[in-house]
Amino acid sequence: MAALDVMQQQPMAPAMSLTMGDIASRVSTDDSGKREMNLCRSDLVTVPLQVYQFKDVVTLDLSYNKIARITPDIADMRSLEVLLLKENLIKSLPLKMASLVKLRRADFSNNRLVKAVPEVLLGINSLEELDLSGNQLTTFPEKPRLKRVAKLNLSRNRFVSFPKAVLGMRALIELDVSFNTMREMTDDEECRMRFLKRLDVSHNELPFLPRFILDLKSLEVMDASANKLRRVSDGPCHLSKLRRINLSQNEFQSVPKIVSLLKGVEDIDISNNQMADWIVEGKVYGATSIKRLKISDNKFETLPEIVEKLERLEILDASNNAIKDMPYELECIKRLRKLNLAGNKFVQIPAVVLALVALEELDMSNNHIADVADEECLMKRLKKVNIERNCLTSIPAFLLQRSRLVELDMSDNKLFTTTPTGQAPKWGKLKTLCLQNNFLSSISDLLPNMGEIQELNVSNNNLSTLKGIKGRKRLKKVLLRNNQFEAFPKELTLLHELEELDLGENDIDWLPVDMKYLSKLRVLLADGNNIEALPNAILEMAGLAVLTVKDNPLRQPPLDVCNEGLPMIYEYVTEMKRTGIAQMPHHKVVVLGGPGSGKSSLVRTLLQSESHLTGEDDEPFYPENPTVPESHLWTFDEFEVELVDTSGFDHFTDRLVIPKNALYLVLFNAHEYVSSKYREAVGNWLELLNARVPQCRVLLVGTHSDFCTAKDFAAKHMEIMARIQQQEQHLISELQTKVKDINDAMKSHSRLEPSNELYGLNREMLLERRQELEHFIRNRCSLPSKVFAVSSSPELAGLDDLANEIVGFMMKEKKPANSETFPVPWSWRELYTVLRRHGEGRQVMTWDEVEDVARELTGLSGPKLEIAIRFLHHRRDIFWFGAEVESPLLSDLLFPNPTQFFKVIKVIFLFLLRGDIEKLFDFNHPRFRSAGVRNISEDDFEDRKAEFLKHGMLDETILRFLWSQFGDLYGDILSGVIAALQHLGLWYVTTSRSDNRVMHVPWYFSDDAKATHYELFWPPRVPEDTEQLTIIFGFRQWYPTGFFEAASVCMQEYIDPVATRADWKDGVLATTPSRMRVYLGRRAAETSAVVELAMRGDSFEIDTMWTEILRIYRGVAALLASWPGLRYDVYLVCPHCVKRNIDMPHMFYKEVLRQPRGKRRVICPRAAGGFVDPKLVFPPDEETGGLRRYVVNTPKTPAADIKPKMTTVIPQLDLGIGVEVVLQPDPLPSVLPLTAAVGEDRYREILMQHRATIIQELNVRPLRDYLVQRKVLKPAEFQVILTELTNQDEASKLIHMIMARGPRAFNVFCAALQRCGYPGLAAKLLRPIATKTELKVPSVRLKDQQSSMASMSSSVKDLSLGESTISPGISSSLYAPSTIGRLPMVNDYVAKSYDDKGIEAQHKLALQRHRLTIIRHLDVRDIRDYMLKNHAIKEADMAAILTQLTRQDEAAKLVDILSQRPEHGFPIFCKALQKYGYPALARQLTRPTHLPSVRARPVRGLPPRGRHYGTLPPWGNRKKVNMGARAMPFQTNLGKRRGGGSITLGRLPPIDKTSSSWETLTSTDVMDMSH
Repeated sequence: MAALDVMQQQPMAPAMSLTMGDIASRVSTDDSGKREMNLCRSDLVTVPLQVYQFKDVVTLDLSYNKIARITPDIADMRSLEVLLLKENLIKSLPLKMASLVKLRRADFSNNRLVKAVPEVLLGINSLEELDLSGNQLTTFPEKPRLKRVAKLNLSRNRFVSFPKAVLGMRALIELDVSFNTMREMTDDEECRMRFLKRLDVSHNELPFLPRFILDLKSLEVMDASANKLRRVSDGPCHLSKLRRINLSQNEFQSVPKIVSLLKGVEDIDISNNQMADWIVEGKVYGATSIKRLKISDNKFETLPEIVEKLERLEILDASNNAIKDMPYELECIKRLRKLNLAGNKFVQIPAVVLALVALEELDMSNNHIADVADEECLMKRLKKVNIERNCLTSIPAFLLQRSRLVELDMSDNKLFTTTPTGQAPKWGKLKTLCLQNNFLSSISDLLPNMGEIQELNVSNNNLSTLKGIKGRKRLKKVLLRNNQFEAFPKELTLLHELEELDLGENDIDWLPVDMKYLSKLRVLLADGNNIEALPNAILEMAGLAVLTVKDNPLRQPPLDVCNEGLPMIYEYVTEMKRTGIAQMPHHKVVVLGGPGSGKSSLVRTLLQSESHLTGEDDEPFYPENPTVPESHLWTFDEFEVELVDTSGFDHFTDRLVIPKNALYLVLFNAHEYVSSKYREAVGNWLELLNARVPQCRVLLVGTHSDFCTAKDFAAKHMEIMARIQQQEQHLISELQTKVKDINDAMKSHSRLEPSNELYGLNREMLLERRQELEHFIRNRCSLPSKVFAVSSSPELAGLDDLANEIVGFMMKEKKPANSETFPVPWSWRELYTVLRRHGEGRQVMTWDEVEDVARELTGLSGPKLEIAIRFLHHRRDIFWFGAEVESPLLSDLLFPNPTQFFKVIKVIFLFLLRGDIEKLFDFNHPRFRSAGVRNISEDDFEDRKAEFLKHGMLDETILRFLWSQFGDLYGDILSGVIAALQHLGLWYVTTSRSDNRVMHVPWYFSDDAKATHYELFWPPRVPEDTEQLTIIFGFRQWYPTGFFEAASVCMQEYIDPVATRADWKDGVLATTPSRMRVYLGRRAAETSAVVELAMRGDSFEIDTMWTEILRIYRGVAALLASWPGLRYDVYLVCPHCVKRNIDMPHMFYKEVLRQPRGKRRVICPRAAGGFVDPKLVFPPDEETGGLRRYVVNTPKTPAADIKPKMTTVIPQLDLGIGVEVVLQPDPLPSVLPLTAAVGEDRYREILMQHRATIIQELNVRPLRDYLVQRKVLKPAEFQVILTELTNQDEASKLIHMIMARGPRAFNVFCAALQRCGYPGLAAKLLRPIATKTELKVPSVRLKDQQSSMASMSSSVKDLSLGESTISPGISSSLYAPSTIGRLPMVNDYVAKSYDDKGIEAQHKLALQRHRLTIIRHLDVRDIRDYMLKNHAIKEADMAAILTQLTRQDEAAKLVDILSQRPEHGFPIFCKALQKYGYPALARQLTRPTHLPSVRARPVRGLPPRGRHYGTLPPWGNRKKVNMGARAMPFQTNLGKRRGGGSITLGRLPPIDKTSSSWETLTSTDVMDMSH
């Protein structure tokens, strides 16, 4: 492997080319007539010389660029008053800047200025504002200058002492020196800052406050938080104007005397110190002025006496102390509105609290309160009360009488009854009531008196009824999770304002039809119940965005359908109505076990009901016929199941072999079993199933029992069962201990030591972590209760018992007796049969082949076919990876026979599994000659073979040799199979110098590269001027085989493909596009492992490092979604410890990766100084934080989503009869726009099209604040999203919510992606889409079975759609919308005629239609030289392309440039794609863009039973639809049986003659008629 010389820092790309006209367009004039130039975010590397020619410009903004140097020419702009250069790469300033005599404001924040403040700035006497924050300045000139500066910002630098020269700046009004490392401030220098009003010295390491601060007579606000203050200098205090002082997060052990002497102070914060008392000497000057006092997180055991004297006190926060009682004198404070006493040691609510007449908010949560003082309550203004996490057994009587109460939270108490005295509450204004985690069996006495209640949370109680809730018509949110409901509470169907309903983890077995009246319901959670069928009413709830039904015994629709969301549910029901009902096997039995455990023998014996032993000769293991998993249909006593034989199972394909909702048989050889082989034979298989398919069902089978005596087998049986119980108990015990630690932390959260691993997590994060652990405890595999002794010998010992147990085990499930099958649309079942029949002996089918076969034999095409294919893929009946990832290659290929696909994979890994196969890897082998690669020499062949077997580098020539037996793997099909294996994480692909593809297989990597490159390019010690960010994945119990290999493949997407990458067995070393070094490594033990992701870069580039490493982290973490039951932890290793090479570094939990940086102090218990720079621990804030801001120009959209009215008949599947279901969304407007922009009706289709990509890449948490602030989601709704276990589940829920909220929500969602670090995703969603032509056709109604289409003939005349004319046809999918309440909006060709420009317009259209595909897959650097050589693009334009931040941005820029002049660049672009590794993309771009003619064919093979909808009536004579210059007449006599022109449309429903409403039909739904 070549040396990593390309990993060295490369020269920066050239500046973006700006002409004089471009610069002039950036100049504007403000209201006062002053000229401003805005070149912000222009990707500039240097300042264009033309800028300096605008000498009259007053304001120059060059922020957010990549400028490294300012030339002396800037001195020519003598009129300059404001100079903004923040977020650049400036290291020095030219001396001639001193000529800017009018400069008033200068901003050089977040640059690369080092050491001393530039002298040139000190010579500009006109400066009034100077911002030097975010640099690495260490010294300030000693002589005071800058006499006019009023605002000075030196924060986020490296000052170790307070700059003395600043004390002499007399004009200073605001001074910020926070976030430095200052350890001292001068105490003997004269201070001349007489006008200073705001002083911020927070987040330093100051041990005391110097005396000069006490002499700042004009000071109004002082922040000295997050230091190491223990005292304040003695002396008189002259802070007479001080209004706010913050001394929190310090080390005061007693309240400093100065605090009591402040005159006029209104806000004091001394929280989070170590104070235990407040000693006051003499007169307390500030007692009459303090309005807000915060003394939380200290060690007070009693409330300080000074509080009694604060007559104007309005807000008091004394939470998280050790206070047990309150002084009676507190009742004298008549203005106290908010009182926070949470986290103390109260055992009852004190009487003095009840006497606070002005109190509005009371928080006494997390105490030990079990009683209330027996005193009269005078709190008549009380509105909000929080008494959660206490010991109350009933609601206190004083609360029942608070008529102004708005919010009450009594969760996590010991409530058995609500009103023990029978006293009715007076809660006429109560809006929120939270009583979760109690022991309540009824709340009927509370509900009748809450007329304004909007939110009710009674989760985790013992409720079984909801009597009294009937009249609560304003309820919007009801949470009933984990109670004892056995039926759906009918009272809920009368709550028409209900928006969110949580019924999870109850025993509900059905959902009522009356749910359709809950028209505003947006979130319905019904997971963990006994629901077997969803009612058709679900489809009438047009506003429903989130539906969760996992962990239910669903048969109708199947769980695989429900998990895909409402669109698939709708298509499931619609297709079933159209084609009838068919049955598919509901159960799969998967046989697992190690080599020699007898899997194949057992399967064949069960299938043939006779002995079938597999020997060496029966089990050939050759590349021509590898042993791979196979499935068979097994019938036992009329019980039909699918039996999966996993012979040849390996960890390369376990993701595809282990499906959900199956029964698993774990086999082991009982004859050869010994105690030392427990993990190999049993333990690892149970861990694998727990990780892959939690809650699965397992039977343990001991084979070869005929070789064991009864006594020997019994001993082994007892030993195995004991080990299983021990293994499970150990894991459960560890999880329960962690839950207990979290509960303890929640009770004493503020008193956690920094060494505690939960330190720094807020209550919300602790709750999430506890719920995650509890989920793991609940969702474990059902442990086998015994070991079945079987033998496949002629005696068939134990086979009948095992077969009966399999059937009995399934019949015990909470399903009807006849539950071995489940209903699906007949077309779906037929599609499965057709694909398996056409796929016999074939590895792959193209999408065109699939669509032709499906359209002819099942009537499925377009989106309907895609949904059916997705269903079969999720069942693992076929493989179509286009359902998981957006890729033109993968979307165009389907693998109809999983067995054949496994053979393709197995051939690659035979050399790992069987070492004696190498002899077949012979140059003279006949298969090699048939591979068509005879043009290489034998020495070259041997070299390539050695590279593969030793270093995992599989040349395309060798790959063709290995796959020569598979005749249909060539061309784009070969490329698609290669892409499929890369998607599965089995290899990554690069291109050699000879333009030959090379597959790098991590399973074959050796350790040679580590010795060569690791220590050279990744030294053990972090260099002084470098920072390292490290994220660790920790697997304590069980390490998933193949995860690291898949992660190393995943990394290829995020690194620079030009730079050399070094791979070895347990490590990867590469370079990111921004030239950062990145390392991925593994340290594995027997049952545990650590995977480390680390990145190094310059300390100036810390925000860029965060952006890069988080992109890789999200991609790697997404891989773990394949192991939903895997228990692992993610940590951020303390960068301070890493840089100092500490052996046991401190670990921060992964939650820090989604916390805003803000202003906070980070404590590392192993850091010498105690503090760590927050920017090394917290990622940048989404809104600023050094990340590039992106602006979205969203089109204007209607205020509300438009949904057509639709009436359809959906069969009641379990009864076999038709039930009318009416969907009543908003009617269509009379006129619909003909131009489609993102944000119109099309946003649903766009989201569904990119759903897989969004789910794979998106972390929804950074989007929370943006979506909530813009009122797209409510905080509670986002909390519902966060209840999901994985990031992928969270993203899926968010997509469904956005789809239900209309086009405005879609636009805001795209804007959130842009602003929160996902510009690539936003670009995919917002790219221009081919304009869809919409025709107006009458609304389809299915109620009247005898009506005709005569009304349509009078309605459809010459429909004007621009300048073209096309004849109308009728689509068989007209009545079946792909989403609820919508007609199908599929990607269609544009019906457009081109003008004289012709080919140019077609090229533009092709570029826009395939823009997303190009951005997704193209690396511009691959075709750069060819494009420049053939003059398809200018060098300046290519330089502008290469300055983009990411590979996707580069491709997008190239498409934009080519779209401006496609007449010459487009053909060369296509040739470049064809030549340099993108042939499929080239073919897509060169396909014709005209409207294809689709012939309607009879639907053959439909089942004989079912309802037929009659014959279509005639339309009359020829019709024309105006679509431009061309007219395409055709015969439309649909109903005639003579003379041609008739057409059969299968079960097309009739059109209601009386319907006057209109629906839209896109041009792809128009089908050309055949005579």
